[in-house]
Amino acid sequence: MPMVLTLLGFLWLIRRFVTFRIVVMEPRFFGHLALEPEVFVNEFKLVETSPRQVQLCTFGKISHAANVELWRLRRKSTPSIPSWIVSEINYWQRVSGKSVIRIDPASYHKLNFLKSTPPTLPVESHFDQRRKEILQRFAQPDRPYVIFTVREASSIEDLRNRQIAEFETAMTGLVDVGFNVIRLTSQTEDRLSLTHPNILDFQVRVDGRPLDELALVSKTSFVVSSTTGIDCLALAYRRPVLYIDAARFFYMFLGTELATIQMPRFISLVSGEPITLNDLVAMGLAWEKDSSAFRAKGVQVMNSSAAEIKDCVSQYAQTFSRVVPTDSSWLQNLWRSQLMARHSSEVMARHGDIKATFSEWYLLSHGHQFVTGSTC
Repeated sequence: MPMVLTLLGFLWLIRRFVTFRIVVMEPRFFGHLALEPEVFVNEFKLVETSPRQVQLCTFGKISHAANVELWRLRRKSTPSIPSWIVSEINYWQRVSGKSVIRIDPASYHKLNFLKSTPPTLPVESHFDQRRKEILQRFAQPDRPYVIFTVREASSIEDLRNRQIAEFETAMTGLVDVGFNVIRLTSQTEDRLSLTHPNILDFQVRVDGRPLDELALVSKTSFVVSSTTGIDCLALAYRRPVLYIDAARFFYMFLGTELATIQMPRFISLVSGEPITLNDLVAMGLAWEKDSSAFRAKGVQVMNSSAAEIKDCVSQYAQTFSRVVPTDSSWLQNLWRSQLMARHSSEVMARHGDIKATFSEWYLLSHGHQFVTGSTC
């Protein structure tokens, strides 16, 4: 207490000359540990040349960390202070009624900078040997590989929850065109039903070592995800991600062109007719966090079939072997403008300019109707 009070008193005296900010990270979720330090470091670079601004972060208690090894890695490489000091500062600022140090929650969505900056996590040379060891489990270890990461079904209702079996057809489709496939998870009872020499069902806590996620994700061609912490790690490593059936804009990574989105179908429970983006906006569902809100407002969220997932993933994979000409820029601009018309303040505060894109396959199949309201 005496140390913190002395510090606050000193900072109060020099407040006209120097401003102080502490960014509080969320250690309980793998995705936050992956991306929040990226955002912080980018902001830190923007202010580090100014003698009038001092910015630090705190990572919380290690006992609360979703991944202890990643927590330690981040804490070691990022300018931070212990969480107990931040708690004391926050308490005494409330008691005194004087805010000397600005304390903000970290962001993991302001990702417009990703394509123009290098990762802050260890890069490929750090993990080369371990990656080679894991890839030797494939029949053809020199193939490029794709990672699938799926948020598993649980007792908690969430539109992101899926069964891995829904993705198996897409995996075999990628193998047929020259990729290896890794289903990557921490630990699971929802195992792949298929066995294939070019497909690896990899549980880090069972089959691997700490930080194997980093070794694998840092060199993957791309990631297919239903939104999990692994896709956040992919973005931190500047690897592209294809999001399957991303139903809620609230959870999408709209600020980076590394994110490609396939949305599910939205069907009226009353009429049975498709619901468009304009409909969702009008119903207040275009910026919704709660999964149950859709059904409460008479909307069924219909996920893609296994065959549709395969077609979407296969089309996306083509971009890594050849240039696929498209003319969808007007549709991309249209869905962005529709979302911004109602939710510009939320989007700009959370993401900045929208750089994510809808999947080309999605726009050619049923996305056109979702965006325009027309079947033509």
